[in-house]
Amino acid sequence: MGNLISTFLPADLFDRTSNCVGEQAKYVWGLEKNLRVLETELHKLTRARDDLKTKVEVEEQRPRTRRTNQVAGWLEDVQKLETEFTELERVRAQEMDRLCLGGLCSKNFVSSYNYGTQVVELTGRVINLKKDGEKIEVVVEKAPDGAAIELPLDHTVVGQELLLDQVWRCITDQENNRGIIGLYGIGGVGKTTLLKQVNNNFCHQQHNFDVVIWAAASTLQDDIGKRIGFSEDKNWEKKSPQDKAVDIARILSGKKFVLLLDDIWKPIHLTELGVPLQKLNDGSKVVLTTRSAGVCDQMDAEKVEVYSLAHDKAWELFQEMVDRSTLDSHTSIRELAETLARECDGLPLALKTVGRAMKSQRKVGDWKRAIHKMRTSASKCSGMKEEVFSRLKFSYDSLSTDELRSCLLYCCLYPEDYEIPKRQLIDYWISEGFVCDFDDGCDFIDDLLQACLLEEEGDDHVKMHDMIREMSLWIACTVDKEEQNFLVRAGVKLTEAPKVEEWEGAKRISLMKTRIQCLSEIPTCPRLVTLLLDGNWIEEITDGFFQSMSSLRLVSITQSVLVYQCKSAPFNVLHLAYMENLQELDLEDINLEEMKIDSTEEVKKLFQSGFRSLDRVVISSCKKMKDLTWLVFVQILKQLRIVFCTEMEEIISVDKLRDISEIIGSEHNFFAQLESLTIKWGRNLRSVLPESPALSNAEAN
Repeated sequence: MGNLISTFLPADLFDRTSNCVGEQAKYVWGLEKNLRVLETELHKLTRARDDLKTKVEVEEQRPRTRRTNQVAGWLEDVQKLETEFTELERVRAQEMDRLCLGGLCSKNFVSSYNYGTQVVELTGRVINLKKDGEKIEVVVEKAPDGAAIELPLDHTVVGQELLLDQVWRCITDQENNRGIIGLYGIGGVGKTTLLKQVNNNFCHQQHNFDVVIWAAASTLQDDIGKRIGFSEDKNWEKKSPQDKAVDIARILSGKKFVLLLDDIWKPIHLTELGVPLQKLNDGSKVVLTTRSAGVCDQMDAEKVEVYSLAHDKAWELFQEMVDRSTLDSHTSIRELAETLARECDGLPLALKTVGRAMKSQRKVGDWKRAIHKMRTSASKCSGMKEEVFSRLKFSYDSLSTDELRSCLLYCCLYPEDYEIPKRQLIDYWISEGFVCDFDDGCDFIDDLLQACLLEEEGDDHVKMHDMIREMSLWIACTVDKEEQNFLVRAGVKLTEAPKVEEWEGAKRISLMKTRIQCLSEIPTCPRLVTLLLDGNWIEEITDGFFQSMSSLRLVSITQSVLVYQCKSAPFNVLHLAYMENLQELDLEDINLEEMKIDSTEEVKKLFQSGFRSLDRVVISSCKKMKDLTWLVFVQILKQLRIVFCTEMEEIISVDKLRDISEIIGSEHNFFAQLESLTIKWGRNLRSVLPESPALSNAEAN
């Protein structure tokens, strides 16, 4: 008799097992395998998607192109399938936990079956969508004409929100009758970026203009013609500018337009381009960018100045260029980076250039060296010459005369952020021979202000933007060294003078606002024309210091505490007497008590050959001076200005003049060529110029 074996199955397990048979069971049995297939096929689809997107983005860089609706729809469908897969992945672990008996059955057959069918169905759609993508041949098409064509824009646009709003209101305000708007400012400040934002606003904001035209300075008429429909006309390209203007005027006369003109260097005759000026009275607009406020004035444009960025916005832009991980890599780097950003003086072009150069620099020493370079010789910083100074130099090159260019370079002799007195600057220009008189100097200052190469500081002073100054130093010390050859250490915290070898060959030297205490060596610099020693604590200038400066025209020692020592002798201004080219002497806030004449022979020699070219003298705030009798040897003196010398009792000492007259003869007419005498705040002054006819020209306060 055979053995009988029986097995008991729980009712719920029997029910689940009985469900896991037949056609539906494959969605449960094959779930794990089907998920792996879905992942593989989706990966193939996303790689195909990425390849197509790259191709589309390259093609869309071409003017007036956009992706086809087929491409846009296909990319959208891929995104939807990715979203569906993400949802399946979210519950994947839960569904896998429901499987039992080695994946052959499920604790919740209905749930596992529904999940498995979704996996298989999504896999099929992924495979089919990939096949659809392989059939796409044309990825972009010509965009239809709109009012404006959107222009690519750097993503790092910072701090122009208020300016953009101001310009947009100027364009769209129906009450604004000015048809031309001029955006002006120094090179690299962001004028073109602002104009591009204006252009792109027409793609996204409501307006009532028919066409917006972008035109570059070099191809104005052709750009306008192409934008209004002549781009396909080969015959039109052969027409004369006059005939093109007629065609343009015919089209634009029937439209309300905005004309955006970038990088304009000189006034444009709009009618010669074909722009119908009468339309500007009916709401059409011309918006231009220029580095010259004068261009705006000559074109009767409403002026909008594009300023450098305020420090908070400059710092924001700088941080956009530098990796955050770099800024956080050391406790000192963020502070050093902010200092370096401040050295760019808010100029976006400089901020981006320096920021890119420092993008991944994680050593504190590298940041300190970069700051030192920016303060002493910015042209040595990576990218500054090629990307910043070369662009700023266009403004310098565009100045109308060599004299005007020399006047600009002269301004870099002053320290960074220095408020330069206009009167002093013009006097120095006259001494150099750049201008003939004060009125010419005023005109030159206006020209440099109009060119955005100088900035107005109140009524009586001007300033130089830090980057314009650095560009000027680069030209004067490097690019045009043979002709200019500046030695500038102004504002640098030096305690020792530059070595005498550095003085050789220099034409202009500025050691203003340093901490130099001693000029103990005798330099050889026969080409030196200007020497500025203002704002120092000089305790010693060696005897013979000036003896090789035969070409010197201007010496300025202002706001300095100076004890001039020739061995034990006090300061003697007569050591400057035999500089044959010295035209102007400017002494201010000098701690001098007396200027001595030592001998009869010296008096005769001074009268015969001293101060041959000196015709302008400024003495200011020299509170211990009692008199200026040495001026009798300045025989061609034309302008004398004495201000705030509170202890001065006589300009010319009667007693000293008597001694001099006994040596050279009493019949001599001193100050015969004096044209202007200005005296201010001389509370103890008893005597001016004894028996001098020059007093008739004096201005005294």
